[in-house]
Amino acid sequence: MSVLSPDLIAQVDSMLDQAAEGDRLVRTVQDLLQLLKQNNLVTSMRLSPMHVGVHPKNRDGAGIIAGDCLELLENVLSVGFVRDRITALAVEITDASVRRFNEDLVRGSGGQLGELDGDMLKVVSLAGSHTNFMLRLLSQGAALSTSAASVDGRLSLEKVARRDPELANAAREGLVWDVISREVATRWPQFLGLVQSAMNATLQKQESEMQLLHRVHRLVSAVEKVDFSSIKKQALASKPPCSEGLDQAKTADSLLSQIREKMNSAGLDPLNSPDALHILGMTEVNIAAKILGVVQPQEKRYKSLHGIAHDCMVLLSKISTQALENPWADKAEETPSGSGDATTAQPSTVAMRELLDDGTYGNPDEVMREAGFEVGCTIKRKNDKDEYIIRGVKKTYVRVENQSTGVIVKASLESFMSKEWTKVVAKPQPSVIADLTLFNPDESLDWQAHVFVGALLQELQGLWKTFGSSSLQGKLSLQLKPSKALTATAAFPKRLFFAVSSNQLPKEEGGHGFLAPYVAVPTTPDEEQASLEEFMHKAPLAKWPLLRNKAAISIGDSLLIYKPVSKAAAEDLEEASPLAAKRRRLKMG
Repeated sequence: MSVLSPDLIAQVDSMLDQAAEGDRLVRTVQDLLQLLKQNNLVTSMRLSPMHVGVHPKNRDGAGIIAGDCLELLENVLSVGFVRDRITALAVEITDASVRRFNEDLVRGSGGQLGELDGDMLKVVSLAGSHTNFMLRLLSQGAALSTSAASVDGRLSLEKVARRDPELANAAREGLVWDVISREVATRWPQFLGLVQSAMNATLQKQESEMQLLHRVHRLVSAVEKVDFSSIKKQALASKPPCSEGLDQAKTADSLLSQIREKMNSAGLDPLNSPDALHILGMTEVNIAAKILGVVQPQEKRYKSLHGIAHDCMVLLSKISTQALENPWADKAEETPSGSGDATTAQPSTVAMRELLDDGTYGNPDEVMREAGFEVGCTIKRKNDKDEYIIRGVKKTYVRVENQSTGVIVKASLESFMSKEWTKVVAKPQPSVIADLTLFNPDESLDWQAHVFVGALLQELQGLWKTFGSSSLQGKLSLQLKPSKALTATAAFPKRLFFAVSSNQLPKEEGGHGFLAPYVAVPTTPDEEQASLEEFMHKAPLAKWPLLRNKAAISIGDSLLIYKPVSKAAAEDLEEASPLAAKRRRLKMG
């Protein structure tokens, strides 16, 4: 255990203060790691992937993105695994909560991160985390499917080894890690957050919007008075690709705060007014979509956040009993007509539904259809056993009929918008076969046919043994190309050669199959030259054609069977052209 000297503590504190302000983050972290190595507070060791977890501060609290691990594996299998390009940095485990974090993370991944036993962990990673979890998945043969690395739905290390031996070795042996001591993690916990931010700024996987928001929340929570300029500088020190969205997020927060102030002054409480809650919720959705660059089909494409705030205030004024000032009255944006550039190529509608002057919906039937209900469908309320049928939709209510009593009652339109009602899906009627006699095997022609074929094969097997065809196989050789020829490699006395009929030939896949000499005997049109003859053998089920030798067979004799040649008369050829026929007639004349 290394002792933290006063000089070392002063140096580290000074460097951390500099890095915390967002200045030269990557350089400062590298200098700090070098300083800790010189004082034996960072050591190198090779660790199995199964002994390495992920630190809770990695990815600003997200730990591991499960989907990224399998994507990383696919990419590595495509381009190859190079150890020298991996920065493997970890820290010793400080308390049991770190082990629990890893167990909860893996358990909540739905199998995408394999399995993990917290007691096996020795260190947790701050860089190289996704690479290590990729190696963990390979090492334990996780139940994941990827065309290049899976066998029967599980990752196969043997299959990976044939494609990329270096990757397979890393999964078996692990990586060489730079491990920060427990003393450093305990004395300077903020250092670990700076380390993972610095690593994200280099060659590791780029940071997402959610990770940036996690970091902003952590920074804001750590101070009593928020200075946005300072928070922004620290949050963007790692140069995330989504940095432009931070200014928009601040603008959005300011707009939403002003909207809520206006609502409070007009007595509009979202918790007591479903309409106000709906409008505010859709405003937040549109703002988030605008910041993230998400295009929502069939919805209005706003050019600015202030345009969204303008439309929100217009709709709120429709349901408010008091006058509402619209600070963004000059920020109105027209709904695209459906022509023009790519952003207006499709017809769009405002995401928030406009209400009539009396606060009701302009088209209640359309509102119900969009909510998934229509006249005639069966519905029920949550925690209510009775089922109802929608009989009609009015301006502010829906007429529903109780199926048990037949009584028609009114249900507010808002109760459907707030999802108090659900649609009942009719259960399929049971399909019953009352008498299974028709399905007896004895009643099935297909089954009887299979039984008969099985009996024939048994009879054929008996013939094979009776006529000693098994010993015959070793006394013959078969030439397949360029012409077929069956030659005796042993002598046979007269009528002691028997070949049992069969139509089975050798197979190229799924085993060797079997070969019956009966189908391999070539034919000859010369009856005298034929050494074999065919005869019918009567068995209990069928008559079987067999071959036997007419005379003694010597070693090297070719086995042939007589087959007469049928001579068909040649067909007359058609005239090639009318001109040729004309010439022939002239010649004959």
